[in-house]
Amino acid sequence: GLPHKVCRRCGENCLSCAGSSRNCSRCKTGFTQLGTSCITNHTCSNGDIWQRLETFWVVTTGRMYSHPVGGGQEYC
Repeated sequence: GLPHKVCRRCGENCLSCAGSSRNCSRCKTGFTQLGTSCITNHTCSNGDIWQRLETFWVVTTGRMYSHPVGGGQEYC
């Protein structure tokens, strides 16, 4: 017979996800994508800058320490 597929709900903050329910591909309004997670926009405050990288994020004490790959985007 045909294989059975099961649909699962995406994470609470995700608009859409791929593979795992925690692997967000798009975020709901009011949330910003950080890797495969969606964080509330309130998390970014006081001039913190999150830079989107091609494959990963490095966040230390609220700041980004890395070089954007392929034209990163800034959030917050």
